[in-house]
Amino acid sequence: MPKTLKCRKRYNNVTRKNKDKSIIKKFNAQTQKYIDSNLVKTLVTEMKNKTRPHNELPKTLFNKYSYSIEKRKSDNYGRIFYYNENKKHLLIDWDKLSGKNDFFLVGDYEISNNEKYISYTIDTKGDRLFDLFIKHFDKDKVERIAHKCASNTVFSNDSQYIYYIKYDSIDLRPSKIYSYNIYTKKHTLIYHEKNRGKMISFNLSSDRQFVSADIRTYASCSPYIIEGTNIKKAVTAKKHQRIFIDHWRGTWYVLKKYYNKTYISITNDFKKFETILSNNKKSTYEKMFLKGDYLIVVVRENQKRKLLFYNLVTKKTKDLSLINTKYSVYFQYLTNLDINNNTISLKYTTFTHPTKLISIDIDTLNVKVVYDFKSKKYNPNKYVEKIHQINKNVYVTMIHKKNADIKNQKCLLYGYGSYGHTIDPSFDPAIISLVDRGFIYCYAHIRGSSFNGYSTWLDGKLMNKKNTFHDFIAAGEWLIKNKYTTSDKLAIWGRSAGGLLIGSVINMKPEMANFAILGVPFVEVVDTMTDSCQPLVTEEYEEWGNPKNKAVYDYMYSYDPSKNINHSYNYPNLYIYSNIDDSLVIYDQVLRYYKKIKNSAVFLAGDKFALLNINLKYGHNQSTKKIEGLREKAEIYSMIIKY
Repeated sequence: MPKTLKCRKRYNNVTRKNKDKSIIKKFNAQTQKYIDSNLVKTLVTEMKNKTRPHNELPKTLFNKYSYSIEKRKSDNYGRIFYYNENKKHLLIDWDKLSGKNDFFLVGDYEISNNEKYISYTIDTKGDRLFDLFIKHFDKDKVERIAHKCASNTVFSNDSQYIYYIKYDSIDLRPSKIYSYNIYTKKHTLIYHEKNRGKMISFNLSSDRQFVSADIRTYASCSPYIIEGTNIKKAVTAKKHQRIFIDHWRGTWYVLKKYYNKTYISITNDFKKFETILSNNKKSTYEKMFLKGDYLIVVVRENQKRKLLFYNLVTKKTKDLSLINTKYSVYFQYLTNLDINNNTISLKYTTFTHPTKLISIDIDTLNVKVVYDFKSKKYNPNKYVEKIHQINKNVYVTMIHKKNADIKNQKCLLYGYGSYGHTIDPSFDPAIISLVDRGFIYCYAHIRGSSFNGYSTWLDGKLMNKKNTFHDFIAAGEWLIKNKYTTSDKLAIWGRSAGGLLIGSVINMKPEMANFAILGVPFVEVVDTMTDSCQPLVTEEYEEWGNPKNKAVYDYMYSYDPSKNINHSYNYPNLYIYSNIDDSLVIYDQVLRYYKKIKNSAVFLAGDKFALLNINLKYGHNQSTKKIEGLREKAEIYSMIIKY
């Protein structure tokens, strides 16, 4: 076992990037020969027809002003307006700010309580390095407050401070909390988390009175309270415990998650706690929000979601399930600024239904649709999405056309299975383009996620990591055994840690699928995890293990996609894509992996193809521009359709 490598700062080596670009362009040109440009154009048109061309969020009152969001047909990002005495003023034009950038991501934006400022963070490369800006309401003056910081930002209650997070200079770990005094222009370091296994994020209380900082690992979280330039711990979490706090009308609300047990307590001093809600065996509390007379809780129950409303006055609860299928739900920041009324605005979506914005009168549970996607060219009722349990550990979400023949069809199986991340419903028009062509689209819910509770994650990480790969193989074999598809009609796909999944699976079961897609894939586990200066290493020992331990190193080596390539295997056709400015999965590990695996006999003989595409513009994600983003996605889906 080698010693831990010395710091190489490989994620920002400009000289190496420039040297590699010539060979990358060569590989990219070879890949373009396989892409059907006419099919790509057709797919882009199809996806546009299933994407809302424009939208408007209704006016919502904050303190003095009301706010709205508008997105014109030609906009990529939209605009924010505020209203003063019924006069409409442009506050932010995101499209104008984006300029000529192919990538433009608004990480966070926040309106100060005195309604004099709006802060926002912008990433123009996709490398997670954001710039923080503040704009004055009454003039066009914009100031850049911080450079290369995290996306998270928040104002203090008195609107005097902006809080932001800086990364560790070595491993890009969010580790330092700064305050910026708007009046004195002074930056103050108020907290530095030196434990390289921990990260930081912010929360603003529902009543906008307190800022809390979550000092966390992937498995535990302890909240701190920030006031001015001071910070103090609120509650100490034990191992495998995640604690989140909120404040409302003089009372602190504490959501505690411990393994599969979740409950909410109230306290005034963080010493004495009174439990007001707790989950049952079939449910878990995901997040909470306070508004008007209610505590609102998003509950996952039997793989579906519902909303729980706890009346703070009567102490009675009622719940609401929006639809009888699995869906994702998001609280809409700008439409919930009026915190004192008993209505809540939220977005929800399924795999087959585009995002809806709804308003709920919590007193009556009356649901009003604010906007919904409607198109003569797309009817969500023509599709089916269903969850199948294939064994005690593995579930598969299956999407197909209603009343379609789903035997021996072309099939795409997508997976992730790391960090406790669960693949939740999100509408993607590209999926429908596949399904319309007779494909069955499937998501594998496997160990390493939290699909079936916290224990599902524990069973798929560290020295249990191989369970993730075995579960994905079980999902693929189940599809084949039950004649939904055949091995020569099955495509498999994973992205980032999901790329590691696919890379490991094709080494374990190379003939299960005909086509494998590895997106920005984490394929050099051992070499990455032994280089403690790379991003996502020390804080991820909790997920993958610390290779300084020989048993961990040996186990990690046994599933590492790059270390276990066998050139005699009958690998599936491969399409591998990455981005040159990726700060999470460094492009050079993807390039090395491709150079190695393409020398397998099956590719050298020309029986199968192995293709690489490394985008020379972006970071971990693709273009944020509407059409460009659709085109990049269409290229991937055209490969699935064609091959």
